[in-house]
Amino acid sequence: MEIYFYGLTTPIWWWPEGLGITSAAIYLSAIKTMVKDAPGRPHRMRLLAFAGGLASLYLFYFGLQVPLMLLAFPAVAALIVFGVLIFYPRLFLKWPSLRTYLTTCVATSLICALSQLVHLLSLP
Repeated sequence: MEIYFYGLTTPIWWWPEGLGITSAAIYLSAIKTMVKDAPGRPHRMRLLAFAGGLASLYLFYFGLQVPLMLLAFPAVAALIVFGVLIFYPRLFLKWPSLRTYLTTCVATSLICALSQLVHLLSLP
């Protein structure tokens, strides 16, 4: 049984792209509004690390699925770092270069998910 979404003729089998786009958008919007006093609120940093981890997981999935294996390598390190940040959220504010690397991985995940979703929706 195929499920259709809002009258589209394409069945819903593109849920990983939706998850990648949603988690990357949550991460990027939260990182923009993050203030420097975030160590006082570690639960927000943990949620941010979880959303970034989901986006990096999509990038890893996309890199394994499509013959773009170069995208999967940075995602492995980002997955490990996001996993560590869930337990030690204060490390995120200590290293600005780490923040830049993780944000770049999440932005790459968003671009890949959007391009894959456009490709999937344009299929007959």
